[in-house]
Amino acid sequence: MENREEVIKNTLEYVKKKLEKDTSGHDYYHSYRVWKIAKRISKVEGGDIFIIELAALLHDVCDHKFTSDKESCMNELKAFLETQGLKREEINKIVDIISKISFSVNKIGDDLSIEARIVQDADRLDALGAIGIARCFATGALLGRKIYDLGDKNNSINHFYEKLLLLKDLMNTPTARRIAEQRHRFMEQFLEEFYKEWEQE
Repeated sequence: MENREEVIKNTLEYVKKKLEKDTSGHDYYHSYRVWKIAKRISKVEGGDIFIIELAALLHDVCDHKFTSDKESCMNELKAFLETQGLKREEINKIVDIISKISFSVNKIGDDLSIEARIVQDADRLDALGAIGIARCFATGALLGRKIYDLGDKNNSINHFYEKLLLLKDLMNTPTARRIAEQRHRFMEQFLEEFYKEWEQE
């Protein structure tokens, strides 16, 4: 296997190429931030940092919401990791993390490995705060959601209540919970201001 720094560098380039056209907020920069957050959490919480870094970078490359053929995408991802000299066991761990951390698959991460819990926390933290708000509306626009509509629950503001405001209490690690507190408060403040402006109070 190439040295680990080189594998990470090559993976960054792979992710950038795969996600360069994304406009939903699940782009390269999202993966980059999740990678940075995951490393920050791992310094305190432990886990296999190499597996954590690769899973964090690759977690959205084959997102089912934006990939028409997820199986082919995953096969391509595995083939890429093979070119980097990873062992089959390492590849399986990374793929397992990617397949289990999404909100729709695994709301509570109790049965996940420490590596998966850290990547899940990092991904969820990027759905909170100022960045989380921006990503919510970017994804909503791509999916044809209105900003807000009392008569239609399929709107971006409602997504705060369906998912985003739940995330703080679903964090797996103490480190992530501390980061989530501030980002959660910011989102509550945003919603308070949003409703005032919406009603022209």
